[in-house]
Amino acid sequence: MITRRAGVAAVILLVMGVLVLLIEIQSPSDSVYLTGTRVEGTSVRGLVYYTVGGEQYTVVNPHQSASEATPVPVSVYVDPANPTQPEINGVTRWVDLGFIALWPVLALLVLVTSAVRGIRDRDRTCHQPMPEHARPSAAG
Repeated sequence: MITRRAGVAAVILLVMGVLVLLIEIQSPSDSVYLTGTRVEGTSVRGLVYYTVGGEQYTVVNPHQSASEATPVPVSVYVDPANPTQPEINGVTRWVDLGFIALWPVLALLVLVTSAVRGIRDRDRTCHQPMPEHARPSAAG
């Protein structure tokens, strides 16, 4: 049985999750990860070259040194309506997605923990021996 406290905590965590999701979607840079189009690009000497709709674009890659001449494939997330403001796939994307996913996962964990504790407590009380004073007498 899930306790009322656990239910309230789960609802609060889910509301937090919805608020975090809304904030992420409204952020111009972060929303591209969720709603944008993924295109493949190449990073060379600290610049990423990518193509959207037949046009080539360039953006600075903060994850690569300007002295690194070896081409490296990268994923770029762009808003097709504004391909000049891309986000390069990296740790930031995973941190953002992890922060969004954290809240519903915590809510589920609270509910499961409460349910398991309720079952365990119920089983513990069902299997306890009856106290001597509560047992029916044999003398009748």
